[in-house]
Amino acid sequence: MVQRSELPKGWSFVKSYYSVSEAASDFYENYELSYAKEVGVTVVAKEFQSFAGPARGTAFYLQFATAADAERAAEFARKLVWQGSGPSEAHPERILTVGANLAIISFAHQGMGDELERLLKAKQGQPSS
Repeated sequence: MVQRSELPKGWSFVKSYYSVSEAASDFYENYELSYAKEVGVTVVAKEFQSFAGPARGTAFYLQFATAADAERAAEFARKLVWQGSGPSEAHPERILTVGANLAIISFAHQGMGDELERLLKAKQGQPSS
C-alpha cells in the first residue's frame, strides 16, 4: 500500500474504482465467490487504492498465505484480466507479486502505472524492471 507521504507530486487518493477493464475489478471483488476454488488458494486480506493524477486508476491488493499462493493466483489473474498472453492496449494492467502479495495495477496512463509499480517494488526492496 502506498502512503499519502509517498504519493508523487500532483497525485491524490480517490475513493471509487477506476480500473481500465472490468476483469481487474471483478477479480478483486469476486475472488472468494468466483475464483478461489478454481485457483485453489484462499485470500487472507485484500484492499484497494485509487489514485488521481494525470489520469485515474486503481491498484488492487490481495494477500495470500505464501508467496507460492500469490504466484498461483497471479497466473490465474493474468489469463483472466489480460484475456491473452500479456498486457494489451485494451487490458494494460500490470500484475505482479511481492512476497505473499498480489497487486493488479490498473491505469490507462502507463506513466502512472510505471510510477506505482516502482513505488511498490521499492517498498519491498525489489529492483524496478
